[in-house]
Amino acid sequence: MFGNWHEVWGPEYWNQYLGGFKGVIASWIEKLSVFLPDHIFAVSELTANRLRKQLGYKGPLTVIKNGIDTKVIEATPIS
Repeated sequence: MFGNWHEVWGPEYWNQYLGGFKGVIASWIEKLSVFLPDHIFAVSELTANRLRKQLGYKGPLTVIKNGIDTKVIEATPIS
């Protein structure tokens, strides 16, 4: 099973976002859910590093950056 990870929030953000008990539960869910996939695709090096350091993910990890090649778009003729 694969997982696509866009961002790691961490306990501080979850506490700020949801507060109190809800923030603690959300942080636990984020930490535990990293162990569900067999392989994770992260959208940035920052997210990959946070998966490893903050959430303790030790499995296979591939970075596939989101983005747009603006040079290709600029070179595309407009009809």
